Amino acid sequence: MALAPARQKEIGQIIANHQKLEMTDIYEKMHGLVESINEAPSRGAVVKAISHMFGYFREDLTVEEKRNFMEILSKYREGSLQLQELLRQMTDWAWLFQKNYIQAQSILSGLGED
Repeated sequence: MALAPARQKEIGQIIANHQKLEMTDIYEKMHGLVESINEAPSRGAVVKAISHMFGYFREDLTVEEKRNFMEILSKYREGSLQLQELLRQMTDWAWLFQKNYIQAQSILSGLGED
């Protein structure tokens, strides 16, 4: 979800090949998109993805826990906090509250990355 949804949709349309393109044309279109996917998502896209995941905990957390998380999310948005701290909190809550959907998110697999 941290990747641009429009790119994901475009990839799906190319793969579906409704235009009946030749394989070389499909390859050319996919090549540029794959390169753009390899780029790190923007801080704003990450905030959007993390906020979406945070919504899965809205009934499980106290008001204070929610407020504290919004503060650290704001610090990440401003650049004064590393992503790992947000991801660590999401991972802890996903296991504590048994949120399988959150546990399976690929962004959480990058916990050791900068």
